[in-house]
Amino acid sequence: MPKSIVNFERLMLASIVLGIVHVAILWSEMPFAVNLIALAVAAAVIGIIVGLTLLISRRRSKIALWVFVGLFVLGVPSTVKTVLATVTQPPGFVMALQAICQTIALVLLFTPSARNWMKRKPDPVAEAEIFS
Repeated sequence: MPKSIVNFERLMLASIVLGIVHVAILWSEMPFAVNLIALAVAAAVIGIIVGLTLLISRRRSKIALWVFVGLFVLGVPSTVKTVLATVTQPPGFVMALQAICQTIALVLLFTPSARNWMKRKPDPVAEAEIFS
């Protein structure tokens, strides 16, 4: 597995941890009923992100890759708006870090080694490292 895919997986898992921290920071500010809804939504989002991440990094799923890209693109406007409005507060700062992690992770999926790996093509750089 190329380093770009390993780093993609690590960054996505870090982004999940940051998402949990974000929800934890906001937890005390929300009424009980909203907390339950937020918990259900957070669990669903975490499940989707973990599932897509593992499908991409372990199964080389191109469908999961493009679903991830699509969800990322759909989330950009609201993420940018929220981060710009709250970046000086702890929840906004954590959300900004989460967005940075996800952006870098997405970029890593389109490096030459990751693209070759997803296409199941041999990577000459990785092979040279193995045999040297």
